[in-house]
Amino acid sequence: MPVITLTTDLGLKDHYVAAIKGAVYSLLPNAIIVDISHQVIKFDTGSAAFLIKNAFRSFPEGSVHIIGVNDEASLEFPFLAVQAENHFFIGKDNGVFSLILESIPSKIAVIETENKFPKFPVKEIFVNAACHLAKGGRIEDLGRETDKYEQKMELMAFVEKDTIRGAIIYIDSYGNAITNIKREHFAKMAENRPFLIDFGMNHTINTISETYSQIPEGDIVAVFNSSGNLEIAINKGPADTLLGLKQRSTIRIEFQ
Repeated sequence: MPVITLTTDLGLKDHYVAAIKGAVYSLLPNAIIVDISHQVIKFDTGSAAFLIKNAFRSFPEGSVHIIGVNDEASLEFPFLAVQAENHFFIGKDNGVFSLILESIPSKIAVIETENKFPKFPVKEIFVNAACHLAKGGRIEDLGRETDKYEQKMELMAFVEKDTIRGAIIYIDSYGNAITNIKREHFAKMAENRPFLIDFGMNHTINTISETYSQIPEGDIVAVFNSSGNLEIAINKGPADTLLGLKQRSTIRIEFQ
């Protein structure tokens, strides 16, 4: 059965998400709709990209991923359907595709529509395109093909002689601060040397644990998560509020 995922900043207070799902079922009654998240920070394409990037490969090939974040219609940034890694992505060309994908798309189509300025693009434009692709339709039937899409630079960790400088790129629902420092960055630099992780406000830690529960409840813990990103957390507590951590806060690892 066709799988369509939804990632939006619409929240769940209003009727918007239900209207999107109703529109999908009206066109494709046998669709499987999966919510990746509707709690993305408003207009934050970086957070949306992080969530989709870490989720889409868990779905079957041929799945269609709708991105409804910062999607207001404009002539400068059109709506695109993108095929990559045997998945389809539909959204506004606001840089989100370049943040999700690690390879060059195999096909891109500019979605043609009579309504140039839809008030609800996900429901009015993206759903139709997604159902077309989920039924096995060709991406080129949606509009003219192109190889151009907006590029945004992912926030990268910086590695130098005895230091890794990174940043928090996402705060999850537990208040864990996920950074852009990868396990391979750390392994390459560590060489069994002592280290200190500094994340500001006079907070430091000098160990990396395998699990949160290796540290007493209420204590600060650093772990590499299932995606290989360094996390700063508090065992059974919200690290963001207790430690004053925010997206783009600087994280530094100093090796001795």
